[in-house]
Amino acid sequence: ATMLCIQLLFYVRDNLASRLDVGSVSVLTNGWMIFQVPETLIGTAIGVAMLPSLAELFSRGQSVAFKETVERAVRVLLALTLPVAALAAVALRPLIALAFKFDAAGTDLLLWVSRAYLVGLAGQCLMEVAGRSFYARQNALIPLLGGVVNLAIFVGTAFLLYIPLGAPGIALADAVA
Repeated sequence: ATMLCIQLLFYVRDNLASRLDVGSVSVLTNGWMIFQVPETLIGTAIGVAMLPSLAELFSRGQSVAFKETVERAVRVLLALTLPVAALAAVALRPLIALAFKFDAAGTDLLLWVSRAYLVGLAGQCLMEVAGRSFYARQNALIPLLGGVVNLAIFVGTAFLLYIPLGAPGIALADAVA
């Protein structure tokens, strides 16, 4: 059911983008893929790596160590994601121009969509750790409820931002959610 929330988010994203200028769906997909590089290398990697340790700590009843491990992961994620997002937002333009060979307008649009997604890098990475900390406790309900809340916030924010900001507004709605 958590995966359903994620898929519905993409459905809403693409539906709203299809109402915008031609290429908006593609630029959001490409921007998401660019965003996924640091998100996967930082958030997913740390979340996946710490899941077995968290599960073991929980099963042994070591709640203090469990809490300390999660808190340490949060500090590491923030220390990594905030500068990476800022640096990527500044340095992305030449990489996008080289990789995608768009005209100036297309490059700028993808740049702003990618930057909007990067606003949410720390939050997305923290969600990776938060979800796995609940899975380690054999509690899938909280991540599911988090997915529902995330979807609701995204839908509401996307509907507010997609007309005035275009595709970057949809990406920004994802970052806000």
